[in-house]
Amino acid sequence: SCSLLSCFPLLTIYIPLYLTELADNMPRCCYSYISRTIPLRVVTGYERTGSHCSLQGVMFLTKSGRKLCANPSNSWVQRHIRHLDQKSK
Repeated sequence: SCSLLSCFPLLTIYIPLYLTELADNMPRCCYSYISRTIPLRVVTGYERTGSHCSLQGVMFLTKSGRKLCANPSNSWVQRHIRHLDQKSK
């Protein structure tokens, strides 16, 4: 059996690892859209938000590692998606 004091060091190691893994596997949602066009030269990829999200969006990944949400109905977003899809073929 394990008392709180004797198990506390183990909890401080395993809980952050579990939460990190959980966060990596969590579906991502957009809560607002970027207001400006993202230059295509800085975009490395994209993913669409899932149907569970209240706001449907396209999440663009940039060269600097940022994830920026965009409105999928914007024409520039659709052009970026077409370009990235063709590039990956």
